[in-house]
Amino acid sequence: MDTSEKPIQPPRKEMKSKTHKEIDEQRVIKGWFSECSTPTASEIIYLSQILVIFVVIITSLYNLSNKNGDNSLWTALLTSCLGYMLPNPKIKTNRLPVEEIHSSA
Repeated sequence: MDTSEKPIQPPRKEMKSKTHKEIDEQRVIKGWFSECSTPTASEIIYLSQILVIFVVIITSLYNLSNKNGDNSLWTALLTSCLGYMLPNPKIKTNRLPVEEIHSSA
């Protein structure tokens, strides 16, 4: 075997610049974080807010169940955090615009 021969390497792919939309679509497909991506500042802020809210909820439930401190304080904190976490209810309706109602009559 000749040591002067170089190993055969596959051709390199050209790196194409991706738009933010393409990067976001890839994150949705692959999951939030993959081994090649770094989280953005907004993702870090979102996750830290969620973490703090869960800590407050768990602390409130613990103190309410063990009757530590003022119950109204822990109840207010618990309901505020739950209200922040839950989405607003919406009624789904299939209404026609007013113009279509009058034109079909």
